[in-house]
Amino acid sequence: KSPVLVRRDLPGQLANRVFQAIIREAIDIVASGLATAEDVDTAIAAGMAMRFPVWGPLKHLDAIGTDLGLAVQETVLPDICARLHLNWNLQLLGNADTVTIGLTIANIWQWSGLWMMIYLAALQSIPTEYYEAAKIDGANGIQKFIKITVPLLMPAITTCTIGLTTGALKTYDILVTSTQGGPGRASTSIIYYLYTAIFEHKLYGYGSSIAVILILLLLAVAVFQIRLFRKKEVQL
Repeated sequence: KSPVLVRRDLPGQLANRVFQAIIREAIDIVASGLATAEDVDTAIAAGMAMRFPVWGPLKHLDAIGTDLGLAVQETVLPDICARLHLNWNLQLLGNADTVTIGLTIANIWQWSGLWMMIYLAALQSIPTEYYEAAKIDGANGIQKFIKITVPLLMPAITTCTIGLTTGALKTYDILVTSTQGGPGRASTSIIYYLYTAIFEHKLYGYGSSIAVILILLLLAVAVFQIRLFRKKEVQL
């Protein structure tokens, strides 16, 4: 019995994970993470009483995010299109050409709350005196964001970027609960490929080799990102 994926498929799956990592980083860091954190930071600046209703639901988003995101894709959106008589195929996970997009959307939904809370904590640690001094000097909102907020958020950006990249390269749980690597082999990740090789096809030596290479790859990516972002970090 041959394995689900042959060896020549491994580079393609690695490229697929890297692509997902880039897309997730761009959206999570800029849009769903940092931008949302700034909105919440502004909202709770009025007092501590708003912290619990904001933090309470968001801290559970990881647990329900995957199932909820998949339910929206597979049930809610198609039902809305049917009611509006729109002939749009929104079954993203059932098409090999769109399954990566569907899984990326579910991943973003699942992890946005965590990244937002990291950014929120970092935003609230920035002294307001910096913004007040910049306002006196005539800086506008964009200038304050670029010259003050982003440099002082670099430690948080480093943490989120490493988490997103390594998380994308070792995606497993969402594949088990949704596509199981399909349709065909379109959504099989390196970890899922590793699991299939070892536990389904008993290729222990081959699977162990993949595991070692994956660990070295994750380590190299993390070290590269730490060195890259540490150069841009600003001490308070």
